[in-house]
Amino acid sequence: MGNSWLWPGSIQPASRYCDRYPGNVYVCDAGNNRIQKFDANGTYLTSWGTGGVCQGIGIDAGNNVYVADWFNNNLKKYDSNGVFVTSWGTIGSSNGQFQNPHGVAVDSSNNVYVTDWGNHRVQKFSSTGSFLTAWGSSGTANGQFNNPRAITIDASGRIYVGDATNRIQIFDSTGTYLGTWGASGRGDGQLIDSMGIDFDSSGNFYVSEFGNSRVQKWNESGNYLTKWGVFGSDAGHLIGLTGRNKQHGRDLCG
Repeated sequence: MGNSWLWPGSIQPASRYCDRYPGNVYVCDAGNNRIQKFDANGTYLTSWGTGGVCQGIGIDAGNNVYVADWFNNNLKKYDSNGVFVTSWGTIGSSNGQFQNPHGVAVDSSNNVYVTDWGNHRVQKFSSTGSFLTAWGSSGTANGQFNNPRAITIDASGRIYVGDATNRIQIFDSTGTYLGTWGASGRGDGQLIDSMGIDFDSSGNFYVSEFGNSRVQKWNESGNYLTKWGVFGSDAGHLIGLTGRNKQHGRDLCG
């Protein structure tokens, strides 16, 4: 789909991917400070600058694009063609403020969830940027986070969050803790630096790991199924995995 360079259709490096029916692909091209849009066959369609460093993308039911801007500590909203709609957030730790926002997910009601990396929490907003709620604090107990990054939502509306404690925590839409998958390590079902989370149409759960250079798969009950990828540059090998997002309970990446 692209090479590491500055021309349209090139990527340097892409930090997040987000597919949205009818199959268009939005790429958070962090190295070039822009969003690029492709069709399902990889044909370049358009791009637009974000004025900052994009880290995550979310798509709502109207194909609006939400971008987490790590550098400017805000969330920007665009239509599907890159026309700016609105933005919200400043640097800080109060409600609606951010310390390096990272992942974005959108539920079926167009509520927007953001992993607030430096504040060790998840914040929830309406589609217009009104603050709704937040949960989490620094720590390793259930419901706490250490630099949360990956976030996604399953078909039942449950929120899945990966952080530097190398686990995936599960919450309902109000932030109530439901459970945990994974633990730190290199064995099957263990994690190091989970960067992306996704589901397929059967409810199977996939995690991309930066630290282990692999993708692991679980079923919807949390039972480990398989893995693929090792560190390297040969076919089937992986280096520097980031992630892809699934939005509002739809299978967008499978």
